[in-house]
Amino acid sequence: NYYYSNFPKSNSSNALRSIVKDYNLFYTDNNGHGQKIIEVRNNQKPLVIHEFEKIETASLEIEILSTNGIERAQIFQVRVF
Repeated sequence: NYYYSNFPKSNSSNALRSIVKDYNLFYTDNNGHGQKIIEVRNNQKPLVIHEFEKIETASLEIEILSTNGIERAQIFQVRVF
């Protein structure tokens, strides 16, 4: 048997519910501190490209704040050039 809610969540936007909606991108500076370089709010695109000034870092961190509807978030690919 399957359970279907009598009151499904509506999605007022055209975005897929699994798309990450709000997130921040940080890099680690020379002192080991995280520095925010990108802040995204209300994203509805499945593919997002960010361009910014050249930096040297040991790591990047993506902080996912919300999706467009589902309760879990996942990122399938990150490319850095």
